[in-house]
Amino acid sequence: MCIAQELTLADSTDSRSDEELVRSALAGEDEAFGLLVTKYSPGIFRMICLRVPDSDACEDLVQETFIRAWKALPGFRFGAKFFTWLYRIGMNATKEHQRKHARRRELDAELRLIEVRESPGADEALGKEEEREQIRRALESLPEEYRCALLLREWEEMSYAEISKVLGVPAGTVASRIARAREMLAERMTANEKL
Repeated sequence: MCIAQELTLADSTDSRSDEELVRSALAGEDEAFGLLVTKYSPGIFRMICLRVPDSDACEDLVQETFIRAWKALPGFRFGAKFFTWLYRIGMNATKEHQRKHARRRELDAELRLIEVRESPGADEALGKEEEREQIRRALESLPEEYRCALLLREWEEMSYAEISKVLGVPAGTVASRIARAREMLAERMTANEKL
């Protein structure tokens, strides 16, 4: 059983703020940290899965994120948003994982395409799989700062102000990065359609 599943047993009706839960967790109340895990696991899981296609690796990275957060909790700066702090920990864990597994991801994608080609109804399935792969490659080809801003806006549905806090840049910079990311993504998708 993963840490997130174990800790979801905590009482989710607790009305304490994130800061109060962090203080309680630091005071030794394990259930308080469990409530934070319960509250933020789905968002962290979605964020990681947007960047890591393997669901087992996503679950491992969610656990790694919360383990790192638990260890780093004494250094949490009160007054900061817990989710922003946690999100950065998750992004760092994900980046480390991606660096270690870059070649393996490429091989896995090639194997998936081979499996789809050999399955019944391969033409239709292959078209959908290739389209998803094309979108994934186009997203991955975007510079990190543009890709992150776009993913936070489109998939996590964060406001520009929230993204600004997560990325540590002004809201105007967030807006320009998202606009530029959309332009670059459209250019790459159009270029791929012409091939």
